[in-house]
Amino acid sequence: MKKVRTRLRNVKKILFLLSFCLCAFFAIEKISAAGMAASSMHGYEAYQKKDWNSAIIFLRQSVNTPNEVTPEILYMLIQSEMNAYDYKNISTDCDLFLRLYPKNTYKAVVMFQKAKAAYSMEKYNDAILLFSEYCNENIGHSLYPTALFWIAESFYALYDFDSAKGFYERIVTGYSDNAKRDECERRLEEIAHWEREEKLLYLLKVTGEEYLAAKEEYERELKLYKSSDIDGLRQKIREYSERISELEARNAELESAALEAMTAVNNVTKTKENEVAAEEKENSSTLSESDIKALKAKALRLQAILDDEGGM
Repeated sequence: MKKVRTRLRNVKKILFLLSFCLCAFFAIEKISAAGMAASSMHGYEAYQKKDWNSAIIFLRQSVNTPNEVTPEILYMLIQSEMNAYDYKNISTDCDLFLRLYPKNTYKAVVMFQKAKAAYSMEKYNDAILLFSEYCNENIGHSLYPTALFWIAESFYALYDFDSAKGFYERIVTGYSDNAKRDECERRLEEIAHWEREEKLLYLLKVTGEEYLAAKEEYERELKLYKSSDIDGLRQKIREYSERISELEARNAELESAALEAMTAVNNVTKTKENEVAAEEKENSSTLSESDIKALKAKALRLQAILDDEGGM
């Protein structure tokens, strides 16, 4: 009997311990569930108050708890991150949302926010691809024209003005009541101004190139002209120098010949005069008038010879 009673007491102890453990377990579960509900509630309240940083903290706790996460909580987390400019975490949370809830009503907005986050981080090529993907899957959605605008803005940021122009014009003509319409018109004016500047710069470039080419050609021709003119002048100077040298040599020859002729004439004259004087002295008594005339005629001929030599 004692052994039976001892066994019963042990069984009771075991049952008591088991019941105590079960109670403790359920109590912990209730506390945990209350905590999870509290984090979601606080996150929702912060979201309503637009206290984005607090909302992110509480909603992140809920998202990290598998039993508590819902499409609404994850969506509010993404929206809070967007409003708090926490772009780095948006892409990851958007991918999580699209993986968990591929057919949820918030899918289109989540795709849009993922693309907008890429644009905000200046990943313009990624933004173009993500916004294009959104537009292909959500034609007619309320954010569709706004997505077109951000595609245009991405092209504009990449200086691809031709591509951006088409999207801006599409919004202006197709969505005249869109809030981005005025901004699109301003962008189109900027692009038109840029196109005018580009054309002007092109014309200036072409004109400048033509001017430089003409100037270079003119300078080349002028240089050739000056060079050829100098060469011609030098040639003429050489010709004139040679002519002058020839004339000087000729003049020297003429002067020498004239001097020799004058010397010879003088010698002849002196000889004749001596002869005449001697003859006159010897024949002064017999010199006739005809002889005197003959001597004068000879003297005139000699003088004529001297004049001709001097003229040369």
